[in-house]
Amino acid sequence: MKKFLIITLSFLAGAIVATIVVWYLLLSASSQSTAGPSMAPVMSTPTSSQEVRVDDVIDSGTATSAPALPTLTKPMTIDLTVLSDTQRAILRTLGIEGDTLTVTPEMQQCAETKLGAERLAAIVAGDTPSLTEGAALIGCLR
Repeated sequence: MKKFLIITLSFLAGAIVATIVVWYLLLSASSQSTAGPSMAPVMSTPTSSQEVRVDDVIDSGTATSAPALPTLTKPMTIDLTVLSDTQRAILRTLGIEGDTLTVTPEMQQCAETKLGAERLAAIVAGDTPSLTEGAALIGCLR
């Protein structure tokens, strides 16, 4: 019985050490990736066959005191070719293929519900979402 407890505690201590090492490596990788240039996706310009005016895509009648995003009334296309290969690989893992991502008003509403309007506006402006925020937004992309 004593051997069992010693072996179990050894494995538990090893698991804790491994978790701390992985956490440290993730934090190091995260801080290195945010130190470089911003990789925020940009909206693609519509072609002549899909001419879209800004007034057609957003509802400018929303007045709030918070620096919130305008509410989408029509889908908006985001160019994913500006992302790094690693970021695009992550999107492929999540089932998002192609060079563009279409953001629907429903997706925006989902993101605002999960993160709040102010935090979503900060992320769209170029702030990097945390790991938990990214995980919360995965459900909104489908």
